[in-house]
Amino acid sequence: MTKERRLPLKIIRGLQWYLGLPDEFLKNSNTKLDESFKFVEMEDGLVGLSVDTDERMLSQLQKNAVKIGGYDFREGSSAPLAFPLFPSKGLRLKRKISNWLDMFQNLPYVSPYDDSSHLDPCSDVSEKRVVGVLHELLSLFVDHSAERKKLFCLRTHFGLPQKFYKAFQRIPTFSTSH
Repeated sequence: MTKERRLPLKIIRGLQWYLGLPDEFLKNSNTKLDESFKFVEMEDGLVGLSVDTDERMLSQLQKNAVKIGGYDFREGSSAPLAFPLFPSKGLRLKRKISNWLDMFQNLPYVSPYDDSSHLDPCSDVSEKRVVGVLHELLSLFVDHSAERKKLFCLRTHFGLPQKFYKAFQRIPTFSTSH
């Protein structure tokens, strides 16, 4: 989401099927929402959905790590957190790529919900955040998958770098996606 933690409804509408939202959910702003969300006016007269909470939000990966390993994700902590990889049976990683992937997995994890403006967009940590954003999105989707082109419209709203699509090519988890 943007730094203001809001997303235009027209973007959400494009992902509605993937999110499992009923048609009437986005049709009127009188829809009863969880108290963490609210409808807001955005620039250019657009209506958006905003996160309205001061609580620190944890990604699905962080929630799983807390449940399994007793991690404590306080504000500003950046513990290394590995993404679960489910490569296809035929995928064999060459040693060089395997070593890079091990190093990548050991980089600090930056939550998709944390401010990333301080990250160098060309760094490996920034790339790991991109993978984290994609991982979080896919965890929210009903089938845990989506067409790549449906995700491209989220780039500016989630503060992703211009060439974020490269994560699909470099990370085995995403390399088999459409």
